[in-house]
Amino acid sequence: MNDASMISAAQPAPERVAQMLRDITISSQLDTRPVAAEDVADEVAAMRRLSDALQSGEAAAVFRACCRAAIDLSGADTCGISLHEPDADEGDVFRWIAVEGPMAARLGGSAPRDFSPCGVCVDGAMPVLNAPARAAVQLPRERAMYARGAAGAADRPRRAA
Repeated sequence: MNDASMISAAQPAPERVAQMLRDITISSQLDTRPVAAEDVADEVAAMRRLSDALQSGEAAAVFRACCRAAIDLSGADTCGISLHEPDADEGDVFRWIAVEGPMAARLGGSAPRDFSPCGVCVDGAMPVLNAPARAAVQLPRERAMYARGAAGAADRPRRAA
């Protein structure tokens, strides 16, 4: 069973979906989180790993290195890269082409376009931060995994840009 089929059977009406996603989104906190001190050694190490991946010529290795660098430098638990597939067998979905961290088992999986943090991010043309605790309350169990996957480092200091 793929990810999209897990949630399509009981997906609520579009207005309820929109409200649930609004209830768990805490993106306004992105600018208020404390800024962590720079760690030049970590940044150089991440750039070396990314450079090695680029030299490999393998797109999958580059995507994994990008995700790993994001985790290492931000303190996030999980990072993923997804592609929009409007005509996939499962319908209009985002497919994870790279995932690092606890959600790595979702590699190759998908989330419905209109019921996922990926869709909220694209619709708003900006990063999205979700509250995992709110997601667990607001969303049925099988849907909460999407909110946790996009939560990132909600409780961790962010890096200076």
